[in-house]
Amino acid sequence: NTPWRGAKIQAFEGGIRTPLVARWPRVIKKRNAITSQAGHVIDLMATCLDVAGISYPENFEGRTPLPLEGKSLVPVFRGENREPHEALCWRVPNGKAIRVGKWKLVAVPEKETWELFDLEKDPFESDNLAGKYPDRVAAMNTRFDEWNRRVGVH
Repeated sequence: NTPWRGAKIQAFEGGIRTPLVARWPRVIKKRNAITSQAGHVIDLMATCLDVAGISYPENFEGRTPLPLEGKSLVPVFRGENREPHEALCWRVPNGKAIRVGKWKLVAVPEKETWELFDLEKDPFESDNLAGKYPDRVAAMNTRFDEWNRRVGVH
């Protein structure tokens, strides 16, 4: 995963950056294009629903599913900018993270302390800014904990 920090099953960029290769000639006009727009696995459901022209169910077999958090990738496929996620949160076997705009907060199990990175200035996550921005760390930590409770991850 060089030059990205970390490896698969970690929450650093080297563990979570995965290319998406898409081919859809009627929609994707720009060939061999790369976008810097952040996408997440949660966007796949939203994209499939968008392409199929159907809505996310409010009820499924007597249960109420969690609200859809993903955003369709179709605008990205068309070469357009889409509204970015307000926040992206995830857990992997060896870590947890939240990304809000250019800011990313990461923790690894053996430390359980958060590290903060400005991905625009430091995409390789080498300069931990947590000590410089404790209020940002606290706010992002609160947001992560809210997401964690909402989706039932322990």
